[in-house]
Amino acid sequence: MMDESSSSSAPSPVPPEIIIRILEFIPNRTDWNSIARCNRDIYEKSKAYLPPWPTNYKLSVPADYGPDHSNYGIKRPAWSPDGTQIAYIHLIYSPDGSLLVALTAAGPDSRMKICVYTTDGYYRQLQEWNLHAYWEGGWYTNLHIDISPCSKYVVVIVDSQILLKDVNNMETIKSIVIAEHHIHKVMFSRNDDQCSIFIHLEDNETKEKSLKIWFPYDNIDDEDEDDPNTTASLIIVLEPQPPDGTFVLSHDNSMIVYREQNSITSYDDVMLYSIDNDTKSATFKKSFRLAHRSPSIYFTPDDKYILYTKNKKLAFVNIKTGRDTTDPIQTTNNTKQRNRMWDYNTQPQPFVYFSPAGGTIRRFLVSDNTDKFFYIASYWEK
Repeated sequence: MMDESSSSSAPSPVPPEIIIRILEFIPNRTDWNSIARCNRDIYEKSKAYLPPWPTNYKLSVPADYGPDHSNYGIKRPAWSPDGTQIAYIHLIYSPDGSLLVALTAAGPDSRMKICVYTTDGYYRQLQEWNLHAYWEGGWYTNLHIDISPCSKYVVVIVDSQILLKDVNNMETIKSIVIAEHHIHKVMFSRNDDQCSIFIHLEDNETKEKSLKIWFPYDNIDDEDEDDPNTTASLIIVLEPQPPDGTFVLSHDNSMIVYREQNSITSYDDVMLYSIDNDTKSATFKKSFRLAHRSPSIYFTPDDKYILYTKNKKLAFVNIKTGRDTTDPIQTTNNTKQRNRMWDYNTQPQPFVYFSPAGGTIRRFLVSDNTDKFFYIASYWEK
């Protein structure tokens, strides 16, 4: 844990209790206790979970932040770029680790805070913005943000608006209103310098899902650019797909995987598309089959594998071969009843968050069956 800054004049650091430093994997409970006692907060949280532990169990991470967030708890923990820290409210790190953007719980005072990393090891607040300043419809709960690869801009969803903001002054540079659609997610492209933004949409009437891309500018750093246009057209990357399906974009934006749910057979069809970086169009590449009722699909950080649910376990499939490459990971907790971390019948879609690519031990977080904790597990290739 980080210590509070003693300087009264300096900006307040991000509260230290939202950051958990991950200890190296310790399978022995005695060794764990001797190390964890030096950090009372971690130790107190871990005491309730006695052995035997499930495979790869390490530590439970609260999904809610604060005592008053039971009705609208933030469930989006974020890994630091080097994979050594977890922030367990909705935070997102910039690609270079220099910025940390925090979203408070949904409510009338929901705010976005941008913090900058300093040489003394703190993330100090740089800007703060009221998320509801531009929205008069009441509370808004589906908050999502992303930070540009250059760490200069942040894109945020507010109701039916998508706002592109400058991290230094929080001014809205460009915005677009997408009516009659639910906006699931926004994501900066990692493959161009045009500040293009992928948008995952769902039609409010037909429930069909589509992927489009928005080009706020051809070159956002062009000093001569003063076009105030806020209704820039969207380019379709993937045509609308059936409402029962699920698709996910790879981390490098080069692929889309679409899973079409099949209510008759024992398997679901999965289609892999490649995205042309120049035209931003999707081309079908191949298809393979996954076990039925596997609605949660995720790309691993290196974009080589897909994580999915298989026979009440978590499994990995190789994108190139379409075959499973690791032993399925058990998802039972350590209670006498041996309940699963997530209930297959009532909660068929566990939330999974991977640590960044490049680490020697690859980890991910998976939500439990109460949706109040995330559990840390490791995975390896065969």
